[in-house]
Amino acid sequence: MDELIAVIHKNSTEQIRVTTTEFQRKQYIGIRIYFEADDGTWRPTRKGITVRTSLVGELVTALQKATA
Repeated sequence: MDELIAVIHKNSTEQIRVTTTEFQRKQYIGIRIYFEADDGTWRPTRKGITVRTSLVGELVTALQKATA
């Protein structure tokens, strides 16, 4: 089962959710955009990424370089 780590409000109808999950005994971090449906529920889009936790350090370094 996914564990919700953070919700970042992108705008009034979209948010970015960061989750952790386990699959085949390996830990993963998920970052996915959700949208608010007409019925008021939040649903995931196809826009997102899932990476093994062992790669998170490299991903953070790359993001820091991109914003420098």
